[in-house]
Amino acid sequence: MRPRNLEEYVICPRCRALSPEGSNYCFQCGAALGLLDEFIFSNESDQGGMPALEGPLVDVPELHWFLVLVYNIITLGIYGPVWFLRRLGAFQRLRSERKLNPGLLVASLMFIAAGLMLSFVSGLIEGLSEAQGLTTRIGGLSTALDHLSTFIDILATFLIIHQSLTLRHMIKDHVAAQGGHVAITALWTILFQNINLQHAINGLKRRGRL
Repeated sequence: MRPRNLEEYVICPRCRALSPEGSNYCFQCGAALGLLDEFIFSNESDQGGMPALEGPLVDVPELHWFLVLVYNIITLGIYGPVWFLRRLGAFQRLRSERKLNPGLLVASLMFIAAGLMLSFVSGLIEGLSEAQGLTTRIGGLSTALDHLSTFIDILATFLIIHQSLTLRHMIKDHVAAQGGHVAITALWTILFQNINLQHAINGLKRRGRL
């Protein structure tokens, strides 16, 4: 039944129920509605008696997969989590019970930045030790920083792969909810992460699935 005496509503991404604009949680299932600023409905009804949607439900931008690859290389991997974070609002609106974890994405971004910084400091220390003939202890510090940087990079990669596989399932769920099917290979997603996902998204947008 359509709510009355309300001029605008938001739609829950989990159960699709309507709640008054400004609600923090869904009245039906309790899901958080903080990312739903674009889900604004007006009181102008369509023929089915439901409020008319003013904007697209899911608006994931297209970007050629080769550009994603180039951005990943130029930024030394920083663009990986940035790609997810810039599209997070749209991804969270996919019709899937699975959701991305913003905390893990931010953590992966911080890990990548920390790894790059440690690598830079390690190289700087190693260069100074060779130029000035410093003690072996300084050289050992450089090696320790290299190992720590490698560990952090592996951890960041694991987080990105985890979120990439989560998004893969979210996209498949979204298409399945429309009665369709999409093949997004898990192996290619693990190997190429946002590159493979962007390629799949581009194809779905051309087919009108996103």
